[in-house]
Amino acid sequence: MKDVKPIGYFQFFPQKPTSNYVDLTGYCDDITVLNNPHKGWYIHYVDNGLNRSFYRDGIKNPIDIADIPGTKYLYLRFDWSDLESKEGEFEFEKIDEIFETYAPFGYKFIFRLCTYEASSEFVATPDWVFDYGAKRIKADRDLEPVYDDPIFLKYLDKFVSAFAQRYDGHPLIESMDIGTIGTWGEGHTSFGSWTHYPVETYYKHIDIHTRHFTKTRLTMNYGILVAVYGDTDGARKMAQYAYDKGMGVRDDSLGVPYYIERYGYDTLITHDLFDVFYKKAPVDIEFGHYNQTGKPEYFKDGYPMLEGLKRAHATFAGFHGYVDEWLKDNANFHNYVANRLGYWYFVDGYDFDKDCLKLWMRNGGFAPAYYGYTAKIVLRGKDKSYTVYEGEAENKNWLPDKQCVQNYSVDLSSVPKGEYDLCFGMFEDDTPIKIALNQKLFEDNLYTLGEVSL
Repeated sequence: MKDVKPIGYFQFFPQKPTSNYVDLTGYCDDITVLNNPHKGWYIHYVDNGLNRSFYRDGIKNPIDIADIPGTKYLYLRFDWSDLESKEGEFEFEKIDEIFETYAPFGYKFIFRLCTYEASSEFVATPDWVFDYGAKRIKADRDLEPVYDDPIFLKYLDKFVSAFAQRYDGHPLIESMDIGTIGTWGEGHTSFGSWTHYPVETYYKHIDIHTRHFTKTRLTMNYGILVAVYGDTDGARKMAQYAYDKGMGVRDDSLGVPYYIERYGYDTLITHDLFDVFYKKAPVDIEFGHYNQTGKPEYFKDGYPMLEGLKRAHATFAGFHGYVDEWLKDNANFHNYVANRLGYWYFVDGYDFDKDCLKLWMRNGGFAPAYYGYTAKIVLRGKDKSYTVYEGEAENKNWLPDKQCVQNYSVDLSSVPKGEYDLCFGMFEDDTPIKIALNQKLFEDNLYTLGEVSL
C-alpha cells in the first residue's frame, strides 16, 4: 500500500469479520492533530466587549496564531454599545475588519451580543436606550438594564434585526450565542442586581434571536436555565423549546472555584441537559479565565476539564486566556483535546466485494458530527482513475466512542479489469475532511486504503 508501513497497533490474532476484511488499525494515526470544520478550540478575541483589549492584546499579528493545532475559531463577544453607540448608526465595519484580517488564515467566528458587563467603566447597553425611558436598576458595580422593559426590548429587537440582516447565514459565522440577558450574557444576574426574572423574560430574548436568525445556528446558554430560580418545570420547558428549534447548548466557566467546591470532579452542575442536546446540536464548553482556573489546585493538570468536556460531549471549547501562556503550560493537553472535540474519524478496516464497499468506521471524538459530508470512492489505476461512488457519507450516524459498519454501493460498470488503489475521501464542498489515518496515505484529497483487483 504505497510502501507505507503501519505506525502502530500490532495484532497477533486479528479477527476478520468477513472473509475479505482488510484490517487497517495498524495505519490509524491518533497522534496527528487534524483541523476539521465545525469543531475544535476557539480563542477569546473580543472578550467583555470591544473596549477591553484582553485577550487579543497578546496577539500582535494573525501569523502568531495561524498554525495552532485544532484551533480555527475566534470568539467575538461584542457589546450592543460597541456596534450602535448612536441610534440606527451601526458600526459593523468593526466586525468586517476582523473578518478581513483572520479569514485568510482559515479562521471562522462564534458570536455573542451582550447588554451588561457588570462594570461602571464598560457599559454594554447604549446610553441612548435609557434616554428613551428604558429602565435600569442599581447593581453591585453600576446600573443594570431591566431585561423585560418594553422600551429596552423594542430597541434591542431592532439592533438584533439589523445584525441578522447583515450576518445571518454568513459563511464565516459558525454560531450565535443568545447573550442579550444577564451578566456577561450568561443569563444570570450575579455580580449585577441579583434580580430574579420569570421564565417569560428569557423567552422574549430567545424569540428575538430565533425571529431574526433563521440560517445561523443559535446556542442556548446553560446559565439561562439555571437562572430561572425555583421554576424547574419552566426551565425544563425552555430547554425543550431550544432543543426543538435545533439550538446548541453552552456552559460558561467550566472549572471555576465555585463549581469545583460544590459539584463533581468534572465541575458540571448537571449532566442530563448535555445528554439530550448533544444528540442533535453542538455543545460548547468555555473554561473559566485561565489566570484563575489555571492555578494548580483548580486545574489539576487538566483532568477535571477533560472529564467535563468528555461528559458534556463537547464539540467546541475555549480556554479563555492568553494564547502564548496557555500553550506554554498546556500544549500536550491542548493537542490531546483538539482531536477529541466533536467528531474524530478512524477507518479500522474495509471489505471491498463486487458492488459494495464496507467501511468499519469509528468515531473517537466526544460527539457526533452535525453536518453531513460527501463521501467519494475512487479506483486509481496507473493511467486513469474512476469515481465509483460520490454521495452522502451518512457520517451523522457515526456516534462517539462507537464503531459502525458503513455500506456504500459502488458502480463498477465503466471500470476495466485491472489492478487499482482503493481510495476514499470525505468532503464538505471542496474542503476535505481529514481522517485519523497515516497522512502519508493522503494524496489528492483521498486516502489510499489498499489494493483491489477487478
